Amino acid sequence: MKAVRPDIAALEQNGITRLAFTRLGDPDVIPLWFGEGDIPTPAFVREAAKRALDNGETFYVHTRGIESLRLAIKEYLDGLYGTDLDPQRVSVPGASMMGITIAAQMALRPGDDALVISPHWPNIETSYRVAGANVLTVRQQEGPDGWSLSATEIIEAITPATKSIFINSPCNPTGWVMSREDQEAVLSVCRERNIQLIADEVYHRHVYDRDAAPSFIEIARPDDPVVVIGGFSKAWAMTGWRVGWVVAPTEQATHWAIMSECFNTGATVFAQQACITALR
Repeated sequence: MKAVRPDIAALEQNGITRLAFTRLGDPDVIPLWFGEGDIPTPAFVREAAKRALDNGETFYVHTRGIESLRLAIKEYLDGLYGTDLDPQRVSVPGASMMGITIAAQMALRPGDDALVISPHWPNIETSYRVAGANVLTVRQQEGPDGWSLSATEIIEAITPATKSIFINSPCNPTGWVMSREDQEAVLSVCRERNIQLIADEVYHRHVYDRDAAPSFIEIARPDDPVVVIGGFSKAWAMTGWRVGWVVAPTEQATHWAIMSECFNTGATVFAQQACITALR
């Protein structure tokens, strides 16, 4: 294929998306393909977006997200986890998947290894491959008590070339939740070896025995190589709004602003205003 890198030309659309595109919008089909419910965004959130539009909020804004939303996210996370985050660690580059892609681009060089906890959303692997990485997986195992994976298994799968680890907890599609003890063990290795850890926590509220699943936000230092991914799609029924957040090391703030410019110049401002209302 002309003018296309061979590795990009070799990428294939994942099977889930390929299937979904054949029947999107069909009222006779129950759509179980994406991580999406059948409840529309609550009316009070939609009304906030309408007000922002009526107020003329249709212009470019900061590529890391408007300050009021970043502060609202910081306050939400502090209230949930008992932390006191530096607001500079919070960025809103666009959708959560965009945050994952940017994080991969920031950490990886062609030929590096990326370790992904599997089963996983297929776009994760694509994001790593676009960055030029070799994707390795360590798979959860299904047992009588559900799916499981230990920190030891993850650590043993790390190679000398591993530069990034992707962990989705709570996990789509298995429901596996990583324990605090295992989080601390893996974080310790990443800290020691300077391995980026991308913690996809978009399903953080999808647990039944507590307010939220254990989060790396609670244990990571401001300078740890940890990027925590969050978003509005799941907990607030806002999948189509495409707004998510990242909590990254303080020193990366400028890099997130620059990288966001290369993708979409920031999330839509009236959607960001709706997200503030959703949080509060």
